[in-house]
Amino acid sequence: YTPTAGTNSVVVEVQGGGGAGGSGVGPGNASNVALSQAGSGGSYAKGNYTSGFSGVTVTVGAGGVAAAAGNNAGGAGGASSFGALLSCPGGPGGGGGPSVAAPAMLGGGNFSSAPSGTSVVRKVGKPGSIGIALTGASGYATTGGDSFFGNGGQTAPGSAGGAANGYGGGGSGVFIPGASSTPLQGGAGAPGVVI
Repeated sequence: YTPTAGTNSVVVEVQGGGGAGGSGVGPGNASNVALSQAGSGGSYAKGNYTSGFSGVTVTVGAGGVAAAAGNNAGGAGGASSFGALLSCPGGPGGGGGPSVAAPAMLGGGNFSSAPSGTSVVRKVGKPGSIGIALTGASGYATTGGDSFFGNGGQTAPGSAGGAANGYGGGGSGVFIPGASSTPLQGGAGAPGVVI
């Protein structure tokens, strides 16, 4: 970062990348389903700095990469930072979805880690929602976790995971009905941003 001449202070907002949702197997059994976890949103912070900001490295965290279709965890979001002054971890990726007997319920994952450095505002990214299979053919997938700047991805039963919207949101998990033998990929996380 190169400030313009005469700059006395800077206000910086940092958003970590969102995690990707987990992928799921094709159950191939009408009594079973596959539910995978959603990715979590990345953490956020805002700081005001009056010194030490000239020449610092600005890093924007990448969004978590969706894993190959099957019982595979999604990738974590990358950390975003403004030099050593402020750093915001990305959101964790969601766990994969094995074949399980319905009815079943799956938690949405974990919060992101807290920001580090000096800031006036800090917020961890949210985990995804709960996924539920009422029967082998009825239920819904986990929605991705929200971030300060973005919303988590969503998807319909039997469809691949939905990517996050905005900066730092988590990708959705998947709900695969039991009659399907086709594995599906979770949704990708959104990249972070530094303002």
